Amino acid sequence: MIHKDKNFKNDGKNALIEIDIEDLDKQLEFYNKTLNQYEILNHNYTLKINSLQNQNKNLKNQNNKLVKDNEDLKNQNNKLVKDNEDLKNHKNDLKSQIDYFKKQIPEFNFKKGIDVLVPTYKAEKFVLKFLDSMKKQTLDYELFEVLFVINGERDNTENLIDDFSNNNPEINIKIIESEPGATTARNKGIDELNREYVIFIDVDDFISPNYLNEAYKHCSPNRIVIGDYYDIDENTGEISETYFTKSFKGKKGVIDPYSVSQGALLIATNKVMPTKDIKKVKFNPDLKSGDDHDYFCNLYSKFDYEYYFVGNDCDAIYYRLVVSNSVSRQPLSYDFNIIQRLEVMKRVDEMFENLENPKMAKLLDLTINSSQLTFIIRYLERYPSHYAKVLNEINNYDLKHFNYDNFKNRTISLFNKIITKNAGENKKLKEENSKLSDSNNDKKIEKELNDIKSHESELIEEINNIKKENDELKKSNKKLLDSNQGKLNENIADLKKQNEQLLLSNKKLNDLNKKLNDSNKKLLNSNSWKLTEPLRKLKK
Repeated sequence: MIHKDKNFKNDGKNALIEIDIEDLDKQLEFYNKTLNQYEILNHNYTLKINSLQNQNKNLKNQNNKLVKDNEDLKNQNNKLVKDNEDLKNHKNDLKSQIDYFKKQIPEFNFKKGIDVLVPTYKAEKFVLKFLDSMKKQTLDYELFEVLFVINGERDNTENLIDDFSNNNPEINIKIIESEPGATTARNKGIDELNREYVIFIDVDDFISPNYLNEAYKHCSPNRIVIGDYYDIDENTGEISETYFTKSFKGKKGVIDPYSVSQGALLIATNKVMPTKDIKKVKFNPDLKSGDDHDYFCNLYSKFDYEYYFVGNDCDAIYYRLVVSNSVSRQPLSYDFNIIQRLEVMKRVDEMFENLENPKMAKLLDLTINSSQLTFIIRYLERYPSHYAKVLNEINNYDLKHFNYDNFKNRTISLFNKIITKNAGENKKLKEENSKLSDSNNDKKIEKELNDIKSHESELIEEINNIKKENDELKKSNKKLLDSNQGKLNENIADLKKQNEQLLLSNKKLNDLNKKLNDSNKKLLNSNSWKLTEPLRKLKK
């Protein structure tokens, strides 16, 4: 419908405008609805956009986290790959080590029986006696083998062994060579062992017929089997007990290792031992002596053994030939008694740091403060004036387990004996001087002896007086000489000779007294302050 305004005038200038109001309202309403819809849509879109933006932000954060996690996973994967490679390498190393040790210590491939390891150096004088003892063994020959390790300068020993082996093919004998030295020879022999158990025997020693058989009866993988032990004099053949044989008396079976002398446990010989452990320890070739004590302290500190003594009644005896020039019987010297002993003590002292068998701590202590220290005490007994030097040497080795109080007490006791001994000798010498004076029964000679001790010039003057008296005696007896000149001259000569001998004897006695007194003074004055302190306490 067209709406006409009543006041509207058509002046001819304006065109007639007719407006359909109803259509306009509808359009307006439509536009309003549409606008509202757009606003609602716009609001919804805004909300959706915000939501999408938040989701996008979250997704970005998640993505960043995933990227980081992915990097971490890559790093972890790389580490796992590296660890896997390391494990493979370690596995290969372990396999190589296992293969090596299987080759070196084929525990499950050991033959039954005993290896008899014999270091051999210029033994033509002894080897047949030893071989005869092997032939007499009651143990089945298939259950033992004799391994000779020839070392050092040669003699006819090897030929003697070959001849014996050719004549006794039923006895298993093997000969190998090594560089010089019993220690090196034992190490070489250890590498060649292939039976369950082993015994070290010196080539100049031998064992009783039942030794191997009796020992083998009691062998086990965690046991040291010890036989009886005696010395044989090289010159006389006399059999005698050793210093530790007495500690075996009345014992049989499993024993407390501290119930017997430690020497029985630490010497290289007279023990049947499990080869699997012996192969894991080597003798120290740098030690000039005491390498057996070092070896067995090391062995016992690593493995917990049971110690079994076969008994005194079963004919399982080790016979040691006592040779004057053996390593253990060297002459007293600073190198052997001090330096070489301290080298062994230092090695044993270091074993405390990695002690795997605490039961053997006492044995290590005894080795340092008893067996090895005894050699040092023997040296000081001969050379007490070297006490300060020896003490300084001990300090230089910085032994953590050296018992200084024990050392001081032993030296106090030693020097007390020396002082007592010197006092007794002085007393004895004075008694002998007194007896000499009484036998002469001559106060004049006694006066001369005292004068000689204090004034040498007076002695010379007295001799001149005696000569003058002799001259006067010659003059007073001139007539007698004329009648019996020959006989008188002989008597006078004898008298003169006796007088001179008596004077000379007295002079020597005086010199001896003087030297003894000087020696005693030097002994007391040359000790260090560490020695004078215990001596002062002793005098109190």
